[in-house]
Amino acid sequence: MTTKITKILKAWCVEVGEEITITQARREYLSLESPPERFTFYCNDPACRKLPELVSIVGANYRFPAQENKKYVAPYFRSKDEHHPDCQWLVQLDEKKPTSDEKPEEALQRMARRKVNDLITVFDPRSRATAAVITTQPGTIAGHGESAAGEGSIRGNTKNGDIAGENRTSDLDRLVDSYLEATQTLTHAEFEALRLKIIGRGNVSYRDYFHWVGRSDGSGVTYGGISKPESYGYGFDLIFFDKYQRRPVHLYVPSKLLRAYKHHRFLKSSVDEVLKSEGRKYLKVFCLGRFEFSSQHDSWNLVVDDLNHLVLRVISKEILDPSMI
Repeated sequence: MTTKITKILKAWCVEVGEEITITQARREYLSLESPPERFTFYCNDPACRKLPELVSIVGANYRFPAQENKKYVAPYFRSKDEHHPDCQWLVQLDEKKPTSDEKPEEALQRMARRKVNDLITVFDPRSRATAAVITTQPGTIAGHGESAAGEGSIRGNTKNGDIAGENRTSDLDRLVDSYLEATQTLTHAEFEALRLKIIGRGNVSYRDYFHWVGRSDGSGVTYGGISKPESYGYGFDLIFFDKYQRRPVHLYVPSKLLRAYKHHRFLKSSVDEVLKSEGRKYLKVFCLGRFEFSSQHDSWNLVVDDLNHLVLRVISKEILDPSMI
């Protein structure tokens, strides 16, 4: 039995004037000083652009800071109008049993890609994510023959009618979305089987690329809960709940660095939400950084040079669980 579904990873955003992922849509929306009620999205697939009317797409869960609760609320795109039969986002899923030449871990990976909205398979930590530059005027759909070169994405099916191709990004925020949704959507066996190709490093398991701050060596994504953010001008200092080598860990973002960051309002929105929650919420950090020891303060600084490599999630303390920190 074959089932056809839409799995939309990118859409044209009228207000931004580019084809973007839903993670980029959230970042752009929360970076606006006066955002509209919602963004307007259309399918930018070449086949759909040939149709008489634009194909509308709906974005969900992108208009508020990402929050990691008992059930992770993932942002996603869904169809509003009918797509062209040849649209790249129409995916045929073959429900038949795995073929004899398919290894057990390959079958688990295949099932995982069906369940997670935007499962990243290749991550480039060397450069920040940039939206595709489309050679049309902002507010218009790219014309026939124009390309939207940018982040790689799934395109097409396998010979067995399943999701194929690499889903590549250098957007850490997008990778974190993928990781968090996978941890809550997949079975233990499916999650353990997930592999991630790291540019410049090779293949690792998803689980092994994310390191709790107390055991991190800085070789992957370091994560941990923040006791309370402290404001310093426009910047802030994040102090982790847990210690590294029995000493406190700080992540300091100075005002000058934050103001120079294109999406500074996006980062500040999460910090401000926690500060105004009167202790009911806290932050969880995911970052690509390095540890530097401060002998003056007898503590560690987790240094993040590129704020594109700093991701913040808001968590309600009502559901605080030590395993989540």
